[in-house]
Amino acid sequence: MAHSHFLPIFICCMLIGLCVAFPPFRRYIPNAYRVPDPCFTRRIGRRTQLRYIQAVGHYRDSSKRNPFGRDFEMQRGNWTVLCTMDSDKDGMKNGYEMGDPDCNWKGGVPSFLRIPYSHPGIAETFNNLTRRYEVVPQLRMAICSRNFPMI
Repeated sequence: MAHSHFLPIFICCMLIGLCVAFPPFRRYIPNAYRVPDPCFTRRIGRRTQLRYIQAVGHYRDSSKRNPFGRDFEMQRGNWTVLCTMDSDKDGMKNGYEMGDPDCNWKGGVPSFLRIPYSHPGIAETFNNLTRRYEVVPQLRMAICSRNFPMI
């Protein structure tokens, strides 16, 4: 009974550990902190407001891996191989989507990288009206819904 007040503290520490377990993987891919959230775009006047995704290899608000996350695991974070793959099968190589179209990135923040156009793990198409890449309509509800089914 005397140790029962430690249980909530223990549970809280375990949850914090789960939440920060994946950020070290970001160092294995270029522009990992600048990948746009494909489910969030908002126009404010002439400007587009973006939100960046936290876990590039996972579906939004989920621990389930997206195709890029599965490929990242299979290739053990080898960017040279991942760069040439098209994990989400949307016709664009991961390198193009992540701002390294020529697969030259070797680590760090070199000046040749551009801002990522789209997400490497979620299939997107270019919308001429919004001038942005957007989740393909067939997957939008499944990917962007908070209660999406296991894909």
